[in-house]
Amino acid sequence: MQSLRRLAAAAAAGIGLGLLGTVPASAHTWTDWYEDTWNIDTRVYWFSTRFPTGTNIRARTVEAGDAWEALSGTLQFNLGAGADRPPWPGTPEGTDCDDQLSYDVIDWVPLPSTTYGITTTCLVNGTFSLRMNDTLPWYTGTGQNPSNQVHFRGAIKHEFGHATGGWLVAHWNQPPNADPSLCVSGSWMSYHTMCKGITEAQTWRWNTLETHDKHTFQAAYP
Repeated sequence: MQSLRRLAAAAAAGIGLGLLGTVPASAHTWTDWYEDTWNIDTRVYWFSTRFPTGTNIRARTVEAGDAWEALSGTLQFNLGAGADRPPWPGTPEGTDCDDQLSYDVIDWVPLPSTTYGITTTCLVNGTFSLRMNDTLPWYTGTGQNPSNQVHFRGAIKHEFGHATGGWLVAHWNQPPNADPSLCVSGSWMSYHTMCKGITEAQTWRWNTLETHDKHTFQAAYP
């Protein structure tokens, strides 16, 4: 693991495609998508006191983190025991490591309607805050979401990808190393979880981690 203390920028999973430049899929290296990695590999997180208490939405959250963890030989996402904890202070865009909590937190906040979630990370010795938009019509089932709802597990699985420390500067379909072939909206197999820019009706496509989501993460955390 790298030991350099680095602050990664906040990452939003909203609507809007940036399809500039193409790199063949075989050319991907994990360092193109990770500026740094956690040096404390067991990430224990809590729900904030303002996160919904419904069984489904919390179960979908844990499942999303577990999907990433299952691919790694090192990184773990574990739900902390006990009561919910206070939310991360400040704005979602806050990037001061010194202002962060001493624990990782899953939060529930108002965000712009085109932003499903946002994840702020202070890599290495810091923490992450994964914040989901409390204003959206969420689908908390496990199948394909209705066209007028957002697939919660798909969206939070995308945010957990950022919580690993990856795709914070750019998603698969954003420069400088963009590969739009991984984000073809008409194809289930080629729409990767860490693509940016997807409509509410299509958010179920984020629900399955695809080849390059997996391999890039596994290379960062072997």
